[in-house]
Amino acid sequence: MATDSVDDIYVAGHVEAGDFPVTEGAFQSRHGGGLTREQGEQYGAKDAFLAKLSSDGAKVLAATYFGGSGQDVGYGVGVDARGHVYLAGNTDSRDLPLHAPAFNAFGGGTSDVYVASFDHALTRLRFATYLGGGGHDELASDAFAVDRHGFASGAGSTTSTNFPVTSTAFLSAYRGGDSDGCLFRFTPDGTLDFASYLGGGGMDKCGDLALDARGRVYVAGTTKSNDFAQTAVNRGEAFVVRLQAGTRADDAQPAESIACVVDAP
Repeated sequence: MATDSVDDIYVAGHVEAGDFPVTEGAFQSRHGGGLTREQGEQYGAKDAFLAKLSSDGAKVLAATYFGGSGQDVGYGVGVDARGHVYLAGNTDSRDLPLHAPAFNAFGGGTSDVYVASFDHALTRLRFATYLGGGGHDELASDAFAVDRHGFASGAGSTTSTNFPVTSTAFLSAYRGGDSDGCLFRFTPDGTLDFASYLGGGGMDKCGDLALDARGRVYVAGTTKSNDFAQTAVNRGEAFVVRLQAGTRADDAQPAESIACVVDAP
């Protein structure tokens, strides 16, 4: 959930229903359709949704689907100071609606992350892009945040050995194990500003992300790596990593909890 400068409320999620109450002029007025298979059973695929509510929650001001013909889930939502709205989640659709994408094709494997941005009325797509490689790439459900300038940061996990890292990544190669954590940040116009692996030789997953007033990113998760992020931690521990605004990892340490909390300024 997020709020804008006049306290209107934005929520995101996912839905199977074809009669979700979208509003007039919505960017996507119809469910993308498709089927998915879970535990041997076939179900209707989900589409993400994005909705804007009045500050008292009494009125739906805008609502839209977002998705293709596969499984599309909505996890993260944010609003910048100019009223642009951001949606992020996971998809296996090869036909996700894109606009000015940093990556214009599904990366392969079983799942990609997506990031999209809309105007305040949810009628126009500013940008939408895939982000992923040839394995399973997944945004964690509590690990997406947008700063006032419109930089959109997220974290999750990946099994892709070709996850699209940037030249500024502090870990540019998959470290092994069942999964590595992954971090990313997009600029307000949808350019990939930063992307990196985060992990060691075991299973590593990012689970939470928050921003502070100085633009630093805090990421929390779990690790079973003895060599996590080139620091000495015990197997099976949680971790907290703090990134400077320039995305350098300046702190990595064990934590007692997966929760990531940043005090208000």
